[in-house]
Amino acid sequence: MGCCQNRSELFIAETKSLRKPSFDYQTEDSSYEFRSITDTTLVDYLKMCREKRNWEVICTLISNQQSVFDIKPVPSWTFRPRTIGSVALQYLSRACKRYPQETIPFLAEILPDLVKVIQEGKQDKVEQVMILFSYLTISEERSIRKNLVELKFFNLVLPMFLDEKFEFRQVCVITCARIYKNCTERQRKFIDDDGITNLMQVISMGPLRGRFFSKLIQCIIDLILDENKEPNSEHIGFVISYIDLNVVNSVDIAMMSDAVRDKFFNLISLLQTYKANKVTD
Repeated sequence: MGCCQNRSELFIAETKSLRKPSFDYQTEDSSYEFRSITDTTLVDYLKMCREKRNWEVICTLISNQQSVFDIKPVPSWTFRPRTIGSVALQYLSRACKRYPQETIPFLAEILPDLVKVIQEGKQDKVEQVMILFSYLTISEERSIRKNLVELKFFNLVLPMFLDEKFEFRQVCVITCARIYKNCTERQRKFIDDDGITNLMQVISMGPLRGRFFSKLIQCIIDLILDENKEPNSEHIGFVISYIDLNVVNSVDIAMMSDAVRDKFFNLISLLQTYKANKVTD
């Protein structure tokens, strides 16, 4: 009791002063400490770590199942966090966007654990980890995208393309596109995993205009262009074979902004050039 009491006192003192705790939260004893303190205290500790930008410690809390209550969902469309692990992911996703150079080294080391969050299927954590991946895949660190493909990322995420939440579908699609962009091998892996079918289904769910539609069109273009920004005829052929002409015919270009219209015409031009070349051949 004396040992734990001393730790709790140290914890409170460190929280108030925002100094890094002198005990290691990754030890077995510290796991007991997590279980014995209240969820409010642990949330306060998370906040302290966020303010101190101690991302490594926050990473260790992703698997923590202690319940939390009345935590604001961020973004607003996400499920309210139900556990400390979900709050940790929320903090990390925002930090990855704001401090990528600080957070990515720690996140790159725990990619398998982050992917495992998707496999576990707890929706509040799945949404947060996908938002985290959407920022993580912007990184110039190519090994991250390569490793995610090796961890069967496409297989796990593609079913979520049909999620009822419009915003979550967008996060899933754009994250996959960031992984396969400018890499023929990863593009082909996405295609082999039936990615085009799922991508076309997302497009068919609409709306067929606006910023989201523009991003989806870009996802198709990114699947077509290789590392040298040249059209890959084989990939164009796959797109044409899966494309829903009813959806294409439903597009009302009069409802688009100039920027969206230009991107749509860019895609149509790529597809028409391929068809023209096939006729010539």
